[in-house]
Amino acid sequence: MGNDGGDFSSGLKKSNHLPLPPVGYSSLSKEENFSSAKKIMDGVVDKLLNPTNSDCIIKQNIPEKMNSRERILSAINHRQPDRVPVDLGATPSSGISAIAYNNLKKHLGIGKEPTKVYDVVQQLAEPEWDILNHFENDVLDIGRTFTTNKEDWYDIMLQDGSKAQYPKWFRPYQDEKGVWCVPNKHGKIIAKMPPGSTFYDQTTFPYIDGYPDTFKDLPQAMDKVMWSAFPASPWDHASENTFWDDLRTNCLKLRNETDKALIIGVGCNLFEWGTFLRRMDYFLMDMVMEPVKVEALLDALMEHHLSTLEKICHAVGDIVDMVKFGDDLGMNNGLMDWAIFYITIGLKFMKNMPKKWNRIINIKTSKP
Repeated sequence: MGNDGGDFSSGLKKSNHLPLPPVGYSSLSKEENFSSAKKIMDGVVDKLLNPTNSDCIIKQNIPEKMNSRERILSAINHRQPDRVPVDLGATPSSGISAIAYNNLKKHLGIGKEPTKVYDVVQQLAEPEWDILNHFENDVLDIGRTFTTNKEDWYDIMLQDGSKAQYPKWFRPYQDEKGVWCVPNKHGKIIAKMPPGSTFYDQTTFPYIDGYPDTFKDLPQAMDKVMWSAFPASPWDHASENTFWDDLRTNCLKLRNETDKALIIGVGCNLFEWGTFLRRMDYFLMDMVMEPVKVEALLDALMEHHLSTLEKICHAVGDIVDMVKFGDDLGMNNGLMDWAIFYITIGLKFMKNMPKKWNRIINIKTSKP
């Protein structure tokens, strides 16, 4: 979402290229449901692999030189930039592991600062300015404006023996088998990293024994999951009384200091949180066996995410260039079973999501 925003539902109405879900799909047989879902995804894939002229980037006169912000906004608005935009580390999905980052710095012979592991779960490094400038990076995560003091970090050794730093609040310890364990604020181990591994595995699943009758305690359940308990910056500061004011102040300062595009990750993942709370195997089965409970959970997650997103829009909606949403619907060899997802969840949310998002998309900041 760029600064010029756009009406999410209007965008959907204007698109004539993607197949729509069949009317009355819920009254079809299971075989017909699967067939309908497969046709939907086949149509989407076909459009991605074989775009028509109307699907492609809008042709226009290409400026000789754009700054990073102009380049990024042109690309996400489907207008030809002066070159392909570059991103290294502005999101976890475009990030680099701390071990690989140390090797990269050694190979390039640049980068003198300690390697900071800002995403402790996935062990991702925060690229320093020398590296970003070397690759002509176009995007910055505003999370890098937090945890900037030397005393906020402490030295550690990575799994390959190279050096790095953790934020001082993240304190794993090694058990007798060499496994790195991380307790939450209540002392319960919720994440582990075995010897030789390069990231932490989730070990606690709040809903593994079944769904609650209501989801009024959903935020508390989410805090028992490592992704929420050990968040990447700036969300490791979200509990501080001055967080929202600090977020705005830091964002304004960064925007005034650089012409790079600014992005903030806001999560808002739905399917992924289902697997975090219930566990992957159970949640996949639930989509077939317990679709009503799955829909109730996703509705509760949607309201939770919208509440957070509303605060973000009020705080920095007029400053950041992009808001990043994430979810996890794939594997190394392709998508998960989209047919199941569309039958039990996707079709309903395709219908209801625009109404929910409309209350957020056009929010203007309440700040002067």
